[in-house]
Amino acid sequence: MEQKVWKQPGHFVEIVYMAKDGTLTQRKVKVVSYNRNSVYGYCYLRHQMRSFLKRNILAAYPNLPA
Repeated sequence: MEQKVWKQPGHFVEIVYMAKDGTLTQRKVKVVSYNRNSVYGYCYLRHQMRSFLKRNILAAYPNLPA
């Protein structure tokens, strides 16, 4: 997967994420930070800060602010 999508904190990203139970969701996230294994940011689906394992992000693309 292309990691450039979340390289700058403050960017909005649309992701398709697979939960531990295999459930797929599409989420809009404002990236706060990232590291080798995860992306941390505000999730507009859950209305709270969340961390996302990169290995569970199936697709990601830039998105405009809400």
